[in-house]
Amino acid sequence: MNNLVILGGGGHGRELFDLADSISNADVVAKGQIKYTILGFLDEKGITNSDPIAWLPIQIIGNTDSLIELETDYIIGVGSGKQRERIAESINHMGKTAAKLIHPSAFVSLNSDLGEGVAIFAGSRVSTNAKLGNHTHINFNCTISHDCKLGDFVTLSPGVNLAGDVEVGNGTTIGTGAVVLPGISIGANVVVGAGAVVIRDVFDGQTVAGVPAKSIDSD
Repeated sequence: MNNLVILGGGGHGRELFDLADSISNADVVAKGQIKYTILGFLDEKGITNSDPIAWLPIQIIGNTDSLIELETDYIIGVGSGKQRERIAESINHMGKTAAKLIHPSAFVSLNSDLGEGVAIFAGSRVSTNAKLGNHTHINFNCTISHDCKLGDFVTLSPGVNLAGDVEVGNGTTIGTGAVVLPGISIGANVVVGAGAVVIRDVFDGQTVAGVPAKSIDSD
């Protein structure tokens, strides 16, 4: 098995530990999925005995700069797409491989296209001819329907449903339980609020919320 470190020891990083651990202990995994020996977390902060990470079987073994010294793949364990992008840029010169993690209970079509550093959590579905960009994270119980195109550093919160032919730009975050109708284009660096129903295109940088989703940006 390859080695793996998780960059970030917060809540999302701990969820990625569970994801990687589930893969490593599964009898059947997604086609092409590598099983990993998880070395630990790399994080800038220390921990105390009250920190939830203290109860895990792995610990913080260094900071992000330590990655260059390790023979390991990595996954960026930060929920914010902007922060994942910042971290990815800071370690790009190290030449390390970003892991792809697909939970054994997820469905991923054989002709989908997954970028490096993608994480797909339990219960999610990625349909035929869907494309996910680098370091895009798909949380629990999401649906990405046929021919969807997601850019780099996209975050789908739990329970998001994208209908067919949806496009999502780089760095966009879609909140818990949101629904996007067929053929909708959502730009880069957009925030879609939890529970929103997106029925029309969304421009770069907008924040939208509600049913139907409308811009809530200040004038």
